Amino acid sequence: MKHLTKPVFDALPFALPGLEEQKKIADRLDKVSSLIEKRKEQLAKLDQLIKSRFIEMFGDVDFPVITLDNICEFIRNGANIKQDKTAKGYPITRIETLSNDKFNLDRLGYANIFDISKYEKYILQVDDILISHINSTAYLGRAIRYKGESKTPIIHGMNLLCARIKHGFNATYVEHYFKCPYAKNFIRSITKQAVNQASISTSELKQMLVRIPPIELQNEFAEFVKLIDKSKFAVQKSIEKLETLKKSLMQQYFG
Repeated sequence: MKHLTKPVFDALPFALPGLEEQKKIADRLDKVSSLIEKRKEQLAKLDQLIKSRFIEMFGDVDFPVITLDNICEFIRNGANIKQDKTAKGYPITRIETLSNDKFNLDRLGYANIFDISKYEKYILQVDDILISHINSTAYLGRAIRYKGESKTPIIHGMNLLCARIKHGFNATYVEHYFKCPYAKNFIRSITKQAVNQASISTSELKQMLVRIPPIELQNEFAEFVKLIDKSKFAVQKSIEKLETLKKSLMQQYFG
């Protein structure tokens, strides 16, 4: 790739509006950027509100404890499927699917699978919890509940564990239990370091102790999370619209 020299760069056509117009353009872009940052701050505050509510409800009470294995129908790795960037078909989870502490539909993989019958036991169900067990140390133990975000069946792929919670326990409560200090400390204690990544074993994770409040309290917390999630969804949609507007303005002014 050739580098632009200063004479060549100076010769490039560049439409420069008058100073007043420049100020107006900068002001519009600054206002949109400021709104985007405020919306992101709102998202962070909503996440913090959930954490605070969890601590308020469950932090200082000695509830009975049982192992994670005993509240799950299963905890297992996904189907070993070689994915391809150009492939299509039914979507497959990847490590990146759990980026930014949410289930990302735009970060699924594909492998030209058009007949899903072979992978029926790996199809995600609503309230399945996906857990990062091979990753950099900071992201090990990240647990995200699948809320049915996709109308298309999704295959649970390799390198994420799937925990299906038994009837009588609330998956939302279990998902957020993974964010509490005890769970994080436990994950650190079973982490095995490697050259490029760290990991935790399924057998050791199954032995994590989980405090179990009465199901009524678990359900009450889950209803609170559902309300907050609705607010987060509205804020996220606002961010997406503002980012689209900013791109449109950038194209209009500088395209």
